[in-house]
Parts: sequence; C-alpha cells; structure tokens
Amino acid sequence: MDQFEAQRYLDEGHFAPGSMKPKVEACIEFIKNGGEMAIITDPPNITRALRGETGTRIVGGYAVPPPPPVRH
Repeated sequence: MDQFEAQRYLDEGHFAPGSMKPKVEACIEFIKNGGEMAIITDPPNITRALRGETGTRIVGGYAVPPPPPVRH
C-alpha cells in the first residue's frame, strides 16, 4: 500500500494500538523523511519479505495514481 492509503487506514482506526498501529506510524514517518519503502515483518521472515513473498509493504507516493478531480 502507499503512504496515503496507510494514513487513511490509520485515521479510520484499522490498526490496533500496541499491534500494527505503531509499526505503520513508524513506516509513514520513515517515508516522510525520505525512505522509499518500508516493510513490516518478523525476523524469521525477513528474507521472504525482501523477496515480496510476505510482510506488509508501504511505499512512498501513490501506489496507484489518485483519481482525477471531479468537475462540476
């Protein structure tokens, strides 16, 4: 997911405090400070996560371009 989608999910309360919430918050901050991508995983799965097989990836910018503005 991209950083904006992650922030929206945070704002909507989808991540529990003490579980995914602090991890997602840290990833968003990392990206805001220049990181291109963050991965949330556990140490035994780091190799698989780096190959894209497991874990949660948060990328900078938009993963999918936002829709164009609605004109009235």
